[in-house]
Amino acid sequence: MDKSSQRLLHEQQWMVPNSKKVYEHLLQNGFTENTVRQVIYESEFHSFDLGVQYVPDALQWLFRAK
Repeated sequence: MDKSSQRLLHEQQWMVPNSKKVYEHLLQNGFTENTVRQVIYESEFHSFDLGVQYVPDALQWLFRAK
């Protein structure tokens, strides 16, 4: 693994734990499960191809009719 890949892997190891902290903070400060949503997909690495599959559902949730 080259140095650039090692740096990227090291930086990404904190993505999920930090995302979980932000989600919990939002829930503790006035947001509800109806107003904030978190989806974490299992993967060995950050993948645009995998992540982009969640965009349609995310947009549908974000702009859902009231």
